[in-house]
Amino acid sequence: MSQQRSGSSLWPVLAGMTVLLVGAMVLEAAGRAREDHGAVVVISSGASLASEEADSGEAPLLGEPLDTSHAQARRLVRRGQYAEASDIFLALLGTFGRQPDLLSELGYLQLIRGDSEVAEATLKEARDLAPDNAWLSLSLATATARNGKAQEAEQFYLEALRIRPHYSAAKLSFGRFLREENRYKEATPLLEEISHTGSNKDRATALVELGRVYLEGGKFEEADDAFTLAIGRAPASVTIRISIARGYIDLGTDEALAKATDVLQRAIQLAPAAAQLQSLLGATLVRRGDVGAGRAAFQKGLDLDPNYLYARRRLLRLDLNSGDYVAARSHAAALLTADPTNSDFQFLMGLVEARDGKLENAREAYLKAIELENGLYPEAHMNLGKLERQAKNYEQSIAYYRLALDARPNYREAKNNLALTLLAAKRSDEALTELQSLVASFPDYAEAWLNLGRTLSSLERNDDAIAALQQAIAVRPGYPAALLNLATILRKSARPEEAVAVYDTILESQPRYVSAWYNRGIALDDSGQVEAARASYEKAFELDVGHLLSLKRLARLELRERRFKRSEELYTELLDRDARDAKSRRLRGETRAGQGDSAGCRQDASLAKKQEPNNSNLQRLFEICNEPRR
Repeated sequence: MSQQRSGSSLWPVLAGMTVLLVGAMVLEAAGRAREDHGAVVVISSGASLASEEADSGEAPLLGEPLDTSHAQARRLVRRGQYAEASDIFLALLGTFGRQPDLLSELGYLQLIRGDSEVAEATLKEARDLAPDNAWLSLSLATATARNGKAQEAEQFYLEALRIRPHYSAAKLSFGRFLREENRYKEATPLLEEISHTGSNKDRATALVELGRVYLEGGKFEEADDAFTLAIGRAPASVTIRISIARGYIDLGTDEALAKATDVLQRAIQLAPAAAQLQSLLGATLVRRGDVGAGRAAFQKGLDLDPNYLYARRRLLRLDLNSGDYVAARSHAAALLTADPTNSDFQFLMGLVEARDGKLENAREAYLKAIELENGLYPEAHMNLGKLERQAKNYEQSIAYYRLALDARPNYREAKNNLALTLLAAKRSDEALTELQSLVASFPDYAEAWLNLGRTLSSLERNDDAIAALQQAIAVRPGYPAALLNLATILRKSARPEEAVAVYDTILESQPRYVSAWYNRGIALDDSGQVEAARASYEKAFELDVGHLLSLKRLARLELRERRFKRSEELYTELLDRDARDAKSRRLRGETRAGQGDSAGCRQDASLAKKQEPNNSNLQRLFEICNEPRR
């Protein structure tokens, strides 16, 4: 299909569809409910907002439809009813043959609905039939880039520009691609060139991309200047302001997020009825730590458009994080009412029920999500694995994790959880194999190094455990859990001075870390630093009066140091909290014997014998009770 063919077969810009469809490739990363996935947010025609994420910058010009069903498919595309449109296009291919025009339309549809892998195959088939079509080359660059094939994408960009050297949409998209690849020196001249040509809107779009290149390259003043020029070129364009805001959001610094907030608030003045703008503002405010204002913005977006499900999903997440499970469940139910066949909404309901401790309801929702995905929903399988591990159904948990990994072999969180479950099931050797494989594949995965260290420690391979934990800390400096485990293993390896040094490192940044104070006390105690150990135990108990391990350690230390009265007071407090604590009762008997209170000692010994009739230590306690004051 040559670029020179006339009439219905040409492929120039169809601006209206671009704004409505490709340009809507995400005001925000709405995300599937699955923890790691993004999704497309289609902006309604009433809002007419677009994002800078429109890679190709154009859609195929649609000539006369082949028949009434073809016309209907195009109407469905314009309405955002992609699944129904796709079915019709597939039927048209069966009727009219796999001609390049139809394949291109279908590939474009698959691309805008987020099926980039399927789109790549369809567009390649079209390109084989029409090898000199620059639009197809550009669309393939978009698809392959989204599929993580950067080298192949670059070749398609260059091919599009070879076919059409002045193809501004290709230059803009290529410049964006180079920016995303951190190739700023190559992106800059390309974007500078197109920022001086074309319409004001085209120039403004190029200036935004150029500003983002400057921003990500650390040239902040140049970035601000480019953004100012972009707004000057298109002062009424909400799309331009959104693109600028996203540049600042992606940078993520406090100053950048403040600038993004300002840009979005100004955009809202231009389009006060745009629910998507309110939601993007809400997401920015939450990232700035202002959860209350962020929640209000999301709610405003939902009020403006009750069918704007992204805002509802974000509100659901905020309610989950705050522990308001009633509100979160209400949002999940509303999502399911809107679309009961949506697997992601079922997943979210499962997440709410699991957090609220309603495990059977959670299990039912996750299984429904899997059913709706024809058995392939790795995040749901992983969460089922968590549920079963929580219920100590280790074999079923392991089976679910393996199903998640069958569907997604590089699902590192599932592999990590599988290892933890194997460890809980006392299958340490298998856990070790999984973790060694995991850190080999993901050497920067700090949690995996931490769990590898714990597993090696459980196998009494302390030197190897120490090395693994040190690697976890190298990957994530200051990692509290890894530091705590490292110090504990050093202490158990008779290296108390090194352990204390690690505990002190933890407490420098986290002075209220109770476990660090407690374990530091043990290490100091082991090294004979009794006063310092006492202070550590007391600090741990001061920070958390429910931390009875610190109280027990302190009571035992005082008993050992023959500070009988203080030790008795501490053991009495422990027994006030738990009268069934036979060991504390027995040890309180010793403190009473040390003070010459034979009757009190015998009373504790007798009560302890009722609780532990077969404890051989009690005979010695009865003897101590009758000895003179020590």
